Amino acid sequence: MKPKALDLCCGAGGASMGLAKAGFDVTGVDIEDQPDYLWRFVKGDAMTYPFDGFDFVWASPPCQRHSTLKTKLTKDYADLIPGLRARLKAWGGPYVIENVVGAPLDNPIMLCGLEFGLGVIRHRIFETNFAVGYGPSSRPHKKHDGGTGSHRWPYTGKYLQVTGTGGNYKLEDAKRAMGNWWIDSKHGMSESIPWVYSKFIADIYKATERYQVRQLSVEA
Repeated sequence: MKPKALDLCCGAGGASMGLAKAGFDVTGVDIEDQPDYLWRFVKGDAMTYPFDGFDFVWASPPCQRHSTLKTKLTKDYADLIPGLRARLKAWGGPYVIENVVGAPLDNPIMLCGLEFGLGVIRHRIFETNFAVGYGPSSRPHKKHDGGTGSHRWPYTGKYLQVTGTGGNYKLEDAKRAMGNWWIDSKHGMSESIPWVYSKFIADIYKATERYQVRQLSVEA
């Protein structure tokens, strides 16, 4: 039987795809309908949805409060990170909180699409309560541009920045750059992470868990 993972604030399922590919049976929860979501979906509130029966929880609370674009926003977004962290710690199981660079996460690692061979610049940080070590871009990594201005907005054919629903990029380009081929809207794409990020972290957790089980067996 597959272990069960809960993806809170799942959006269109960027994290869920990585969890599924890492071998989890995934359930997604979001306060909004998600027509592109491929797994079991529950429309609900991440701040109250029960964790009972799940082996692993991934949480991607809205990032607008901590985004570099927050000064342009007309809406005041709540910071869900402290409340979610408190819920996850009280639950006691393995968890990940994902957000943008600058969000108040505890000892996060950072991942970048370029380090996975993707065509997207998308730095995201991840707090975990299990050992992950260093992500590919938690250490200095190669320069982004690869050519004059090619990392800048708008997309010029090498690296893409997927930001906002009205950006000057094609959805098909974003699908290729992010690897999230099933997402059919700019809104869904702009709020998702490349699925390789969550698979990278989930694979580390599962390998660590197997090692711990073996160690317990040997000690017993």
